[in-house]
Amino acid sequence: DIYLLPGADLANHASTAIFPFLPTADGGLEMTAQQAYTPGEEILISYGRKTNEALLLSYGFVPPPNIPQGSSLDLRMEGVEEGNVK
Repeated sequence: DIYLLPGADLANHASTAIFPFLPTADGGLEMTAQQAYTPGEEILISYGRKTNEALLLSYGFVPPPNIPQGSSLDLRMEGVEEGNVK
């Protein structure tokens, strides 16, 4: 499922973060920390187990290192064939 969550996009991604979005009884979503945080500590969430390709295309970044490594990106443009522009 895809949700629009205003404010949630302010949190940075870490593939190892455990900060789930859980449904509430009234149809909303609740973020619940799975660890204790100290004042000023950055709160990280996971955007999901995504490849470098998916992170780059959907969010505009690739974190080093990214656990689900291994993807390729094949771009094709009309009029371009084997490096020759027509």
